[in-house]
Amino acid sequence: MESVQLTPPQRLSGLPTWGPLGVAAAALAWLVLRTSAHGIGLDSDGAQYLAAAASLREGDGWLGVDGAPYTLWPPLYPLCIALLELVGMSASAAVRVLHMAALATSVLLAGSISWRLTGSRAIPSLAAAAVAWTLMPGAEQAWSECAFAVWTLLAFSCLLRWSVSRARTDFAALAAACALAILQRYVGILVLGWIAIGVAWIERENGWSRALRRAGVLTVAALAPTSIWLARNAMLGAADTSRRGAPSDDWMYDLRGMLSQLVPTSAPLEPAAIAAALLLAAGTVLALRSHRGPAVRCLALFPLAFGAGLVVLRHLVEFDPIDERLMSPARALAALVATCALAWLWTSVPARVLALVAALPLGMSALEQCRALPARLDQARSEGLGLYDSPRWRDSEAVQALRERLPEGAGYSNEPHALFLLAGVRTRALPPRAAGIGRLYERWSSEPAAPRWILWFHFNVRAELPHPQAEQAVRLVREELFADAELVRVEPAQD
Repeated sequence: MESVQLTPPQRLSGLPTWGPLGVAAAALAWLVLRTSAHGIGLDSDGAQYLAAAASLREGDGWLGVDGAPYTLWPPLYPLCIALLELVGMSASAAVRVLHMAALATSVLLAGSISWRLTGSRAIPSLAAAAVAWTLMPGAEQAWSECAFAVWTLLAFSCLLRWSVSRARTDFAALAAACALAILQRYVGILVLGWIAIGVAWIERENGWSRALRRAGVLTVAALAPTSIWLARNAMLGAADTSRRGAPSDDWMYDLRGMLSQLVPTSAPLEPAAIAAALLLAAGTVLALRSHRGPAVRCLALFPLAFGAGLVVLRHLVEFDPIDERLMSPARALAALVATCALAWLWTSVPARVLALVAALPLGMSALEQCRALPARLDQARSEGLGLYDSPRWRDSEAVQALRERLPEGAGYSNEPHALFLLAGVRTRALPPRAAGIGRLYERWSSEPAAPRWILWFHFNVRAELPHPQAEQAVRLVREELFADAELVRVEPAQD
């Protein structure tokens, strides 16, 4: 494993070989095959993004599937989708193209960063493959985390460049990357906070006053765009947090969950997972060695710092559970650090033996995955990922009927995102429990008179169609039964 002996942060740029480009091409080919049958995978989150993009394209501003202002997430992701739709793409194709660009960029950034960190010509290809493997599940779904990982990797690439050059242009690029990360996901504030600490750490040699001032400039510049968005949300009222979980009260549970997400594998007790965890630990320890520089240490500690920040947020505010999606940028950086550990260990015979022993189960796992590719591709072609424009939806009797004669101003569904994607109708979610129908009708009663309908899809396994109890002030009138759904009218209960 040939390496170039330089003092990090490396003064290297670009890519040493064509390997990362080949990895990027392979990752894109896999993403295309996975989404060729039924399009990108969509769920209720994806429907909110597409609804906001559609309202932007139509000139109505940011609106969700129910017509209410889009405030739960930042604006960048639906804005990118809307821009692609303006050039003639469908919503599903726009997300697909956006994720292809994000995945390829992340892979190439991983190769470039690892080249800077190690000087090895072999490691960038391995790092690119590890990051591609980590980000691929999110790239197959209409989730903003795929693009969020791009801005995180770009921010650390800019940090490495600025730590060497100290140029204003590199500092401006660093602030822009942090700003885009926050505009992609609000948890990008954790990326900004950690990089601001890294900037102060790097600048401390010129005095702490200058260091803190430079970190403050970075923070203000990166927060400015999101501040405008938050001011807009404040003018529209409090942001809707109904989709988020309640604050957590179990620190150990969240901490264990966060640590388990740092290893880029789904089975924490497999040999490959143990080897990946050991390499991550070795890479983090080796990166902390003094001669590698504060920028490299900042990068190596980011996965733990980001995860710790999420744990704290979970206990302070209503926040999403810590899962693979939320940890995607930390998982990408963890995969990169674990791969760089192979090069950093390649300095003595005992360390090389340790590196080879750790890499063996990872290589065996990769071979098993390669052997399973044909079966996984067949499964992807037959089942598909997407909800949008898939055969089961194009052939839906209920959807065809709704497209022809949906009552104006109506359309309330137990799967509101499905109704929006298929019939283009902004809908309201019906509480899955019967006890919630009465309260829902009370809210409807304060609005202008309009038909109140429920489209209840049979595939929804969360609950059967709820029947109101005697004390509820509503009754359900079944209008029509389709093969895959039933249309129900909600009326006041007769006295």
